[in-house]
Amino acid sequence: MVSVVVNTKPKLKTRFSLVYTEGERVDQALPTDIMASLDACLLSLTLICTIIAGTTEFVQLKCNGNNNGRFGQPSLLECILILSEEATDVQINRIIWKKNGAETALIEYKRDSILKSEPRFTLAQRYSIPFDVSMLVTNTLMADRGNYTCIVETNRGFCKSSAPRLRLSVPYSTPNINRSRNPNQNVAMTLSCTATGGYPEGKILWFDEYGTDWSPSSQQEAIETTDGRLNLVSKLDLLSGSSFSTYTCAVHNIRGEREGETQYNVSDLDPQSVRHEGKTQKSDLASKIVIPVVIIGSVIIGLLIVRLLKPHCQSSHQALPTNNECGYEDELQTKTKPEGEYSSCVTPQPSNVCSV
Repeated sequence: MVSVVVNTKPKLKTRFSLVYTEGERVDQALPTDIMASLDACLLSLTLICTIIAGTTEFVQLKCNGNNNGRFGQPSLLECILILSEEATDVQINRIIWKKNGAETALIEYKRDSILKSEPRFTLAQRYSIPFDVSMLVTNTLMADRGNYTCIVETNRGFCKSSAPRLRLSVPYSTPNINRSRNPNQNVAMTLSCTATGGYPEGKILWFDEYGTDWSPSSQQEAIETTDGRLNLVSKLDLLSGSSFSTYTCAVHNIRGEREGETQYNVSDLDPQSVRHEGKTQKSDLASKIVIPVVIIGSVIIGLLIVRLLKPHCQSSHQALPTNNECGYEDELQTKTKPEGEYSSCVTPQPSNVCSV
């Protein structure tokens, strides 16, 4: 039983109290304003259900949530309108593409005409795929990465998807290795490996000539450039007493794939700095002392050899003329001189002394 209790008081609005009593029923008419409110709510609920049912039954928007793009190249954000078997006369009335967080649309299409299109953004228009509403980004920039929203309005329903996401990957350059002195006395030198212009952040690995991984001993830094790409710099300290002659620097992308590598031969460029306990300053001092001593010693030894091999003449009166090393004269000239007024010169003996 439903009882309606009406409490009336002067200058007060009517208040209805519904009392339910089991086994009895009383029908009372509700006020007109309450009935109007209930009718409006029922109508709104019916419209919402109709829209949802129509959208779910006839058209659906399927978008790729992970679209991989390349820096400086075209990138595709894929969305396709999926129709049910009953939907045979679907027409696209409107397409809107916008980046999440942005106030304005990148593309706005309406009934065979494009109302708005930002530079580098356009509809893909892949005619081989029915109801393709994908967006094409030409000359992709780092600022283009992120989430997008696609809205499609048809004569059979309204579809919206915030699933499209553009990911960018940029390969790194071939790494380059440089060396530098380290003020730490226990460090012979520091190797720096640089790989530029990549994204997202990768990793630089170090290996010696036997394939041993020295990466845990290195320090890596990622520096963002003005266009959003990254430069990777990794430093490896070579301790005093290191005996490895070759080191390899390899850059890997975020998926662990090797994109490039460079080798550095320590022994060819500076054999003293690593192989002799890293005492670079002592090695330089020793070289400054040893090299002049060797040169001077070589000159002295050379002069001694020349001196020993050069014959010397002895005479009781005076040295013989220098135009003939030992005063040699022709046999004819010797015979024409008066006897007893000249010194005869004989072939030098091993003692290198001329006999008179």
